[in-house]
Amino acid sequence: MSYNQAILAVCDSGMKNIGTKLTLKNNDIRRFASDSTLNFIRIMFDNAEGAREGENIEALHDMRVASRRLRECFQIFQSFYATKKLAKIVSRVKEVTRILGIPREMDVNVSLLKTYKPRRPLLLRTTYEYLREIFEFEQRRHHKKMRKDFDKLDLRTLESDLIQFAKTALTKSPNSHLLADTDQHAELEAFLPQTIQILREKAAPILAFQSFPFPSASQASDDEALHRLRIQVKKFRYCLEILNPLHASRFEKGIELAKELQEVLGKIHDLVVLTGRLNIHRVHLMERSRSYLTRGCQQIVGDLGELKASLLPRVDPAHKAFVDELCQLLPLETKSPVLDPRPMKIEKSGQETLDVERPSATSTPGRRSDLLTSTQSAEQEKASAKSGAGGA
Repeated sequence: MSYNQAILAVCDSGMKNIGTKLTLKNNDIRRFASDSTLNFIRIMFDNAEGAREGENIEALHDMRVASRRLRECFQIFQSFYATKKLAKIVSRVKEVTRILGIPREMDVNVSLLKTYKPRRPLLLRTTYEYLREIFEFEQRRHHKKMRKDFDKLDLRTLESDLIQFAKTALTKSPNSHLLADTDQHAELEAFLPQTIQILREKAAPILAFQSFPFPSASQASDDEALHRLRIQVKKFRYCLEILNPLHASRFEKGIELAKELQEVLGKIHDLVVLTGRLNIHRVHLMERSRSYLTRGCQQIVGDLGELKASLLPRVDPAHKAFVDELCQLLPLETKSPVLDPRPMKIEKSGQETLDVERPSATSTPGRRSDLLTSTQSAEQEKASAKSGAGGA
């Protein structure tokens, strides 16, 4: 394996453990929401000790990714949680993500440097050893700070609070969202269109990226644009994985293609972060008139820059494949195939009852929602509903 291949292997940073594969049972969307959040809470704290001790850098990574997925999960299922309490809980989870951020970044930096093999004579070897010593010192310093921050946070209390809050999705409060006034079948039927809206909003910036002159020299080298795309793809992938059981597992291929795009963007981002730190050290060395180490640092930055440049042509094909799959997935059905097709009544209030007709096996399929279209305003949606109530 060449040193380039070894570095790219280090950059592969997808969380391998996403927990138990959940399924929707008895059309109970509240139970599914609660189980989904509890799943990511379990992963977070299963990795807490390993992350704190720093013996396994993947434990820290898995804990951080689980905290991101948990936040996404709470956002998706926010209809089933008390709004004010949810905001406070998400803020506490976000603090965990923040605490783990710099230590994870330093873990990746050190791993990349360890994998880098100087190919030139004494100049690079000397500079390499100098930089490794500095980076490993910074890594230890940030891990020490992380442990202090965790002690202040009190992880045991946080875990208990998160578990208790996650279970509140099962409780129907009279002051909660309208969904709380319906039975399980109707709650699921009412919730599914919300998932379409969520996916539409998450997909929009990814699809918009297609309109850029990509891969032009300017766009392909725009690290910030690629970083934004990476974040957007990552969040969209989280949504696909969480919502997949609610849509007959039709997102499997999309999830894999999102993962492939995310991985190549992640490798580029890791190299950008490392070269950015190296350039800071290069400037510092130059200011101290240490020209020998400055030249060595510049050569290492150049090597990593070449590696990054070799990855850029892989972005466009991966992005196109993912977008093509999104177009195949769309439009999505807003009705769940698992719902009981019998008519039912939804109790809207003590004095008003709504008759809701569920589609029969022989009826015309409901109107589909296309994620490629831009999001309509609330007024446009109401107008469309009135004018097209009898349409297919």
